[in-house]
Amino acid sequence: TGSVHTARQARFALSAVLGVAVRDGLLSANPARSATSSNAEKRHRQERKVGMTLTPAQLASLVEAVRALPNGEPYAVMVDLMGSAGLRYGETAALQVGDVDLTRGIVSVTRSVSEMTKDDADLAAGYSREGNLVWGPPKGGKSRLVPIPRHLVDPLSELLAKQPRSAQVFRSERTGYVIRGNVLKSKVKATKGNGETVQGWTAFVAWLGFAGLRVHDLRATAATNMLAAGVPPHVVRDILGHEDIKVTNGYARSHDDAFTRAVESLAAYSQRGGV
Repeated sequence: TGSVHTARQARFALSAVLGVAVRDGLLSANPARSATSSNAEKRHRQERKVGMTLTPAQLASLVEAVRALPNGEPYAVMVDLMGSAGLRYGETAALQVGDVDLTRGIVSVTRSVSEMTKDDADLAAGYSREGNLVWGPPKGGKSRLVPIPRHLVDPLSELLAKQPRSAQVFRSERTGYVIRGNVLKSKVKATKGNGETVQGWTAFVAWLGFAGLRVHDLRATAATNMLAAGVPPHVVRDILGHEDIKVTNGYARSHDDAFTRAVESLAAYSQRGGV
């Protein structure tokens, strides 16, 4: 028996082949798309969801480290928007100037962009391809409104200045278009005190003291900090675009200092602080 990852990759490869057969009229449907995940795959996905989260101070230190990179400002604002407002990477990359209303302090999340090879299965209704970029609705198929954290109003204003409504908010230095996920992950780098260069997202966040932090964990960071700040769970659910509040609760984690603060609060409440 192979690993869960190997099984999943094999199914994806089979789905791609069958997708070509559907496109060429040899099959009426792709049976691999309707195959159910094994219990092991489901457990694996759930385990992957349980990543780490950052406190507001930790998130700020990550954002400033990215901002300090050459031409790092748009990448820093992307990271901050995901970590503070809970947008997915594809939703952030797909934002256009017209989606951002700084006067109302609202972002309209109406689309998402991802990368898909040209040999992948035919696209579902509502999706369109542009090279290997695939545009479509946000996950779940519904648009939503997301409040802009106040500290992001000025940085966003600078990015939007003198840009047409149809322009991307976050634009690649090389193409002037969408910042792809691999570009963000390869952009981040730093030089250690011994002169050694740290390059790539995994090494960069580990160097900052956040080993294991994934880009998608920024979304969980936003959920956790909103709930910790007292934002009602049903409001956090709507901001994140979840159908089920159980999913929202699954995104939230306790920060490392949460239990310490809980003990301090209990001690203060019971007036039995001790030493």
